Amino acid sequence: DEVYGYHNVNFPEGVVAVKAGAVMSHGNTFRITLTGPGGHGSAPHQTLTITSRNISAHDSAIVTIAQVHGGEADNVIPSSVTMSGTTRDFAPAVADVIRTRMSAIVTHTAAAFGVQGTIQFDERYPATVNAVDQAEIVRKVAQSVAGEANVTADGLPLCASEDFSFYLKERPGAFFFIGTVSSASQNRTLHSSTFDFNDTILPVSVRMFLELAQHRLDCQLYDPVEMARIHCPLK
Repeated sequence: DEVYGYHNVNFPEGVVAVKAGAVMSHGNTFRITLTGPGGHGSAPHQTLTITSRNISAHDSAIVTIAQVHGGEADNVIPSSVTMSGTTRDFAPAVADVIRTRMSAIVTHTAAAFGVQGTIQFDERYPATVNAVDQAEIVRKVAQSVAGEANVTADGLPLCASEDFSFYLKERPGAFFFIGTVSSASQNRTLHSSTFDFNDTILPVSVRMFLELAQHRLDCQLYDPVEMARIHCPLK
C-alpha cells in the first residue's frame, strides 16, 4: 500500500512542489511555568525579577515563545508566570536536543533567580517525510500534468506541520503541494480569514490523483480523450 496527499501553498499558481525526505516539520507545543514569591507593586524588592529567553530559528530548529501570562491585577506582582509556544524541527535527533536544552535552560535559569521552573511538552505532529521512490513518482506525474517547468523542489521543506505525517509513518508515500498565487490575486494566505481558494488549480489536483491512481494501479480509469477534458490551462 502507498499513500499520497497534497496541500495548497503560497507558491505560483499551478506549480507542483515535491521532494524526497522531509517536506514539513515535526511540531510540538510547550508550556513553561516559573514560580516564585509574589508581592505588591509598591514593594518589588520583596519579590524576584524573572527574565525570559527567546530562542530564534537556527538551521532546522525553531523555538517560538508565543504567549506570556502572569498576574491579573495592575498592582500585584504575581507568584507565577507561564510561557507557551511551539518547537519545530525535521529530525528526531534535533527534537531530542531541543527538549534537553530547553529543559536545562528553564531549570537552571529559574534556579539562578531563586524560583522554580518546570516545562511540559505536548507531542503534536511528526515530520512529514516523503519516501524516495514515491516522491519521484509524484514528480514524474506532475511533469506530465503541469509541465516540467512547473515542477519544483524549491521552497521545501516548509516549517509548518501536517497530520498526513501519521500516514507516512505507517506506509510509504509522498505529500506534495500545488501553488495558488496568481498575478490577479495575491490573497492566498492559508488558514486566514481572507483566504480565497483559487479554482484554477482544481484541474491540476484532479489530474494529479487520477494519473497517480492509474500509474500505481496499472490500470486505465480514463482514456486519453476523457483525461484531456480535465484541462490544465497552465501547462
